[in-house]
Amino acid sequence: MKKLVSILTAATMISGMAMTAFADEASFVKGDVDKDGIITGHDAAMVSMYADGILSIGLTEEQLSLADMNGDGTVDAADAALIAENQEYVLGDIDLVDMRRITDASHIIHMTFLKRIDPEIDFGEEGIRSDIDCNGVLDIYDYMGVLAMYTMTLGAMQFFEEGKYYFVMPPEIEQDIILGYKEYYPEIETLKDYEKIMFRRAMIENMDMDDDELVTCSDATAVLQMYAENAVGTGIYKASADESEKADINCDGKVDIDDATLILKAYAMNAAGLF
Repeated sequence: MKKLVSILTAATMISGMAMTAFADEASFVKGDVDKDGIITGHDAAMVSMYADGILSIGLTEEQLSLADMNGDGTVDAADAALIAENQEYVLGDIDLVDMRRITDASHIIHMTFLKRIDPEIDFGEEGIRSDIDCNGVLDIYDYMGVLAMYTMTLGAMQFFEEGKYYFVMPPEIEQDIILGYKEYYPEIETLKDYEKIMFRRAMIENMDMDDDELVTCSDATAVLQMYAENAVGTGIYKASADESEKADINCDGKVDIDDATLILKAYAMNAAGLF
């Protein structure tokens, strides 16, 4: 018996060591600088901004190694160009469907809105790719960046400067957006006003479970009913696939108490006039 215990103990230790070694050896392909598991325009943008000395977030030694595409020991514009050549998805293609779309911009504003409610929420790889201006913060400017690139693409306009792979927001766009929305929302005077309107829209679009154009405690209750059905399996409440997908507020692939909590936080913040 003691021998069996010793063998099991040794096997457990070896297994643990193997798992640790596997975790330590986890690596990313050259060019995947943001380490989201795929080479995208976001990687090229980060390296291009780093080469120009304007990247506002630091790169680790591992990231610098991943960025050095030609292996010359220096991260520069040549590496950014090589990453851009090898990228599988363009900057701004958040959902990886091989193009920038309005839905990508909408997804960013939804995540930005949820970040305002819960700063600790983590969107994983999609959150990484959504930081269009590569400043380490998910905000209204990332939403505007995708929207602007999408619009410029429709107009066959060039939006990357020669030899650069990051998007520089034209100064006039902010004012154009404010003027464009002012016809429908006369109270808009600043980008902050615009952000509040976009947050209120995101709240209704993503949290209004009962379609009454309001977000209240009843919407949180609906999510909890779905959660209870999944947890207990009583058959009391059967949500459709569309309802369940909408109820996954934090986009983590499941409906649970966290989703209901986000609705209640949004309800309270909105009632307090915070957006």
